[in-house]
Amino acid sequence: MELDLFSGEAAKAAGMALVTANNPERKDTVRAVILSLSGEFTNDDVRIACRAIGLPSPKSPNAWGAAICAVAKTGAIRRVGYRKSAIPSTHARVVAVWRRNFLRNEPIRLSQQ
Repeated sequence: MELDLFSGEAAKAAGMALVTANNPERKDTVRAVILSLSGEFTNDDVRIACRAIGLPSPKSPNAWGAAICAVAKTGAIRRVGYRKSAIPSTHARVVAVWRRNFLRNEPIRLSQQ
């Protein structure tokens, strides 16, 4: 087996685009939730906050990470560490810890539908 970081990154980007395309109605709401969180937060916190406002789970659990990565690409949040997930179904996997990047304080924009 040959290692190829670039192919792996391309496959990751394609997968995240597919997950986002399959969940278009969630995109703006999840973005607004992510940008409303303060202090440090993880994927767990995003999931809990979305459920608290009545947003159902996505078709794929990969949609959570895709949403967070999409916001991170704008520069609005940054990864500051890692910790184990507290959601039992994730089997304590390691997840990124994020923080709002106030150096790039973009307003929350919800698209018109």
